[in-house]
Amino acid sequence: MTKYTQTRMFSLPRLLLPLLLVMLGGCKINKEYDEMVPLPTIAEMAPRSEQEVAERLKLLEEISQQPYPEYRINPDDVYRVSVYGYDDLSTSDVRVSPDGEISVTLLGPVKVGGMTLREATAELEHGYQHYIKYPKVAMFIVTIASQSATIAGKVNNPGLYPVSKGTRLRDLLAMARGTPTELFEGRGFEVADFSTSIYIRGDRTIPIDFNRALQTTDPLHNIEVQPGDYVYISSRADKLVSVLGEVYVPCFLIWYENMGLIEAITNARGLKEEYYHDAVVIRRDVDGINYYKVNVDGIFRGTVPNASLLPGDIVFVPKDKLSAYNVFVRKLMPTAQLLNALLSPLAWWEGRD
Repeated sequence: MTKYTQTRMFSLPRLLLPLLLVMLGGCKINKEYDEMVPLPTIAEMAPRSEQEVAERLKLLEEISQQPYPEYRINPDDVYRVSVYGYDDLSTSDVRVSPDGEISVTLLGPVKVGGMTLREATAELEHGYQHYIKYPKVAMFIVTIASQSATIAGKVNNPGLYPVSKGTRLRDLLAMARGTPTELFEGRGFEVADFSTSIYIRGDRTIPIDFNRALQTTDPLHNIEVQPGDYVYISSRADKLVSVLGEVYVPCFLIWYENMGLIEAITNARGLKEEYYHDAVVIRRDVDGINYYKVNVDGIFRGTVPNASLLPGDIVFVPKDKLSAYNVFVRKLMPTAQLLNALLSPLAWWEGRD
């Protein structure tokens, strides 16, 4: 598995434009707008300080040195119980009940849930002392259903998988049959996004580097999986940016960290000869849909910072100032509600000559 680093482009024919209504439908649209401001530049992720790097390394080293948790009996685990010298008292394939009990010959239900094997064996021997002098009991594991970890997200077979001492992240991913490869225009690409995948143990997220874990088998990152761990593999296909208007190839792009307007337009094969110097970015936030204007010429000249984009952004490059909103409304937003919403800030374009 290799990290997917190349930007993939999905062509966006006119028949697909109504799909954007689905993306925007159901969002809150305010009737009144403040003046649109330039899209805020999201700074590139600052490199971690030496202290932060040291703290993360220390945490990973501490985790790697922790002993594997001692197994404790849980519901649905299956055992074979033997009493030395008394074959008639042996019990095969006894399953732990949801209440943590097993039913054995002569003793009936015995509470063993949450115990170690040594503790459960001692409990059974204590019970048999009422019938046998110096009983010796052995418990043999048949199936351990409780020793499992979860892997979800962009894997071929997400689900619960049994784990034990020595099972590592790469092994768990292999159990889930790896990550899927999708075909587009005759080329296959991996849609799993390891850079934003997460590993959760208990109530905290472990700061592992999935790419290092999978490509270099670094034991600090390819950590030993413990029962109850949760792994989520993110998907690049869920992170699309739309580029529309006066570009040569209107398209969907798979978003990546620090993707900016320059990168989006470049991957749309650049600007056409006629275009308006201000583009509009439509961004859906928790409070509704927000519209931002961006000085395209200024960004490409280097006089204005490159505007960073977020997953789900729609970039629209109009042909000219007069038709900008009319074209956008007519082609992309034909509903009356969105028509009114887009027409309200029409004067916004006037101050940008």
